[in-house]
Amino acid sequence: MTSPVTQKSRFAPLFGLLAIAAVIAVIFGVAFVGRYVRTAVIEFACQATACTATGMTTAGWLIVALPIATIAAGVLAFKRMSKLVKAAYFVLSVPIVVTSWTFVPGRGSSFSKLFKGPGSYQMSDGLLWGLAGLAGFVVCAVLVSFLKQESLAGRKTHLLCGAFATTMLAGLAIGIAQAAPTPYGAAEAFPEETWTASGDTLRRVSASDKAGCAGVLPVGGTGCVRTLHGVFTTDDSDAVVDFTAVLYTTDEDARAARDAIGSAAGRASEAVVVSAPNNWVVVGKVSHADNRDIVQAERGYLLWTLKQVTYRFLSVQHGLGVRPTPADGIGPKTP
Repeated sequence: MTSPVTQKSRFAPLFGLLAIAAVIAVIFGVAFVGRYVRTAVIEFACQATACTATGMTTAGWLIVALPIATIAAGVLAFKRMSKLVKAAYFVLSVPIVVTSWTFVPGRGSSFSKLFKGPGSYQMSDGLLWGLAGLAGFVVCAVLVSFLKQESLAGRKTHLLCGAFATTMLAGLAIGIAQAAPTPYGAAEAFPEETWTASGDTLRRVSASDKAGCAGVLPVGGTGCVRTLHGVFTTDDSDAVVDFTAVLYTTDEDARAARDAIGSAAGRASEAVVVSAPNNWVVVGKVSHADNRDIVQAERGYLLWTLKQVTYRFLSVQHGLGVRPTPADGIGPKTP
C-alpha cells in the first residue's frame, strides 16, 4: 500500500510545475491586460476623489503602500491565521498585488507614461513619493538589522512596523504638499476675475463647481466627474457668456455625451455652442445683457466673447496661453 508520504512525493513535481505555470500565466496576463487594469484603476480613482490633487496623489501612493502593507501583514500573522482566514487573505491580497504589478513600467518606459487622463500627473507623483517612502523604510530596515542591544533587538518587528508607517506616511505628506493643483475646480479653472484678450477686457461674474453632472446636461452619460460653471462679460459689447464644462474620465465618454446633446440650437435670445475638447463637454451660451433676441449681424461678436472664454479655459487646462483669432465671421465688435 502506498504511503501518504510517497503519494505526496509523487505529486510534488506536478505541483511545482503548476506553480511555475501559474507564475508565467500571471506574468503574461499582466502584460496583456495591464493597460486595461491601469485605465480602470485611474478612472475609479478619479471618480472616487473627484480628481482632486490630494485624492489622486493618495491613490498613486496606495499603489505602492497597499500591496507592501498587505504582504507584510500576511507574513506577520500567517502562523496565527485559521485555514479560512488564510484562504480569505489570499483571495483579497492576490488582486491587490497583481493590480499594483501592472504599474511597474516595462523596458523603455517610465512611471509617468503609465498614467493617462484627468489627474494622471498627480497620481504619478503619488506613486513616486510612495516609492521614496519605501526607499526610506529599506534604509531604516538595514539600520534595525544591525541592532545589537538586547532591549532593542527583541523589538525589531515593532521597530520595522513603526519605520514603515513613518516613512510611508512621510512620503504621502510630502507628495500631497507638493502636488500641483488639478484645474478641475472653479478656483483653478477660472483663476482671474478679469483678463485681457485681443484688446478686450473680460470679467468673471461668478464661478462654481460640483461633483458629478446630475441635472446639468440633457444626458449625463457615464463617467462624468465634475461640473464647472461660470458667467462672464466683456467690455467690448453687452455680451454675457454662460459657460458650463463637464469633466469625464475618458474622452470617449465626453464625445458620446456631446453627440447625445446634439447641436443645442437654443432660444432666439442666445447662441449655443457644444464641443468636446479632450475629456470635457463644454456648453457655451452667449446672449445680450438685456436678453433681447440676437439678430444675424450680432452673432459674430457675441460668439467672439464665447470663443475667448473657451480658449482661456482650455489654456488653463493645458498650461498654454493660446488666444483665438477672428475667423468665419466671428470676431470682435470693434476691429
